[in-house]
Amino acid sequence: MEGMRILFAENKKKVADELINSINENHFRQQIVIEELWRKRKRKLNRKQYLNGIDHIRTFVSIGPRCALAFADKLNFKEKIMKFSRGYGIGIQILDDIREYKEDRKFGYTSLPSIEGPPFRKSFEILYDNIKIAKKSLGEEWVTLSLYVNKLEDIVLKTCKDMGCNMYGKK
Repeated sequence: MEGMRILFAENKKKVADELINSINENHFRQQIVIEELWRKRKRKLNRKQYLNGIDHIRTFVSIGPRCALAFADKLNFKEKIMKFSRGYGIGIQILDDIREYKEDRKFGYTSLPSIEGPPFRKSFEILYDNIKIAKKSLGEEWVTLSLYVNKLEDIVLKTCKDMGCNMYGKK
């Protein structure tokens, strides 16, 4: 709230609007997480439900970049940032769910990795597909975001190997 107050006080209305809109969108999508992955777990979870349940991460990852685009008056790149945020964010969430699958089972959070179990072949496949989406969404000029995607890919490849899911060779 203080950040928004400062943005409005400094006449950065576009940035404040983008911040408010992205936070509101994220809060709305968080409710879907609760419904899809916590409350309705009497039925079997499928890929579509899981991806819908974790879609909030796309909005969460995009909050900072969306505000930066608004600050730079470059909101014409918003679609590109949202595509990157979807691929990168979903990739991170799936990796998190793979790493915490035992705890998730114990506490009632249902994820594709918690249902699938090791070696998580389907989960890694979806994860790697989302890394490709994040990579393709960026051009050469997006150096810093590309570094984040490359680091995520390195971590995924190591995790996949460590868990006995040697689906992927080199990048």
